Amino acid sequence: MGHPVTFTDDDPLLADVRTVALALPEAIEKVAWGRPTFRAGAHGKIFAIYERAEDTAALLVVKPEPDERPALLADERFRAPAYWGPSGWVGLDLQAFAVDPDEVAELVESSYRHVALKRQLAELDRSGTDVVDVFETVAAEVLRDHPTDEQGRMFHAPGLRTGGKFYAFATGTDLVVKLAASRVTELVADGRGQPCSPRPGRPMKEWVAIPAPDAATGLDYVRQARAFVTAR
Repeated sequence: MGHPVTFTDDDPLLADVRTVALALPEAIEKVAWGRPTFRAGAHGKIFAIYERAEDTAALLVVKPEPDERPALLADERFRAPAYWGPSGWVGLDLQAFAVDPDEVAELVESSYRHVALKRQLAELDRSGTDVVDVFETVAAEVLRDHPTDEQGRMFHAPGLRTGGKFYAFATGTDLVVKLAASRVTELVADGRGQPCSPRPGRPMKEWVAIPAPDAATGLDYVRQARAFVTAR
C-alpha cells in the first residue's frame, strides 16, 4: 500500500523550496513516502525533503553540519523530524515563522554538500567572477537610486530585492532577471536571453538569463526587472 500524498503542487512554500533546491547542480525532485524529496542527481542521495507534519507545520527537512545541529534545535523554529531526526536531520518550520530566504538557501546548500558528487560540487563552486563584477557595479547604481532595496543571496548568488522580493541575481556567466512572461518569451526567441530552468524541462516563466552582459546592458535589464516587480 502506497503512502498518502501529503502535499499539493500549488503550495507556495513548496514552490519556494523547489526554487532553491532545484537550482543546485543536477538536482531533481522525486516524490517518495508521499512527500517531495530533492536529490543530487537522478540516482543521487536525498538532501532535502518538504513535509507537511500532522500539526500542519510545513517543514523543510535538511541535514546540517553536526556541530551546528544543537544550536539549530535550540531555536524554536527548528525541530527534530520524525524518522529523520535520529540520523542528524532537522526540520525548519516555514509556516509558523518568518524565514530568511538566505538562511533557507544556506541550509539547503549545506545539506546538498553532504551528498553531492565531486563534479557537482565543482560546478557549484565554479566562479562567475566577471558577471558578478558587472552585477556589483549595477547593484551599486540601483541602490543609489533606491536606497531601501537590499542585496541578498538567491541560489547562493548575489541578488537584489525590493520589499522582500528578488528581481535580479548573477549566477555563473549570466545575469538573471524577473520580467513578464511575454517579455521573457521575446528575449529567448530573439536570442538575447536563455530560459531559467532550475527544474529540467520546466523553465521559470518570469525569469530569464542574460548571458554575460556589460554594465550598461545589465543595468537596463535590472531596471526593467525592478519596475516589473514593483508594479505587481
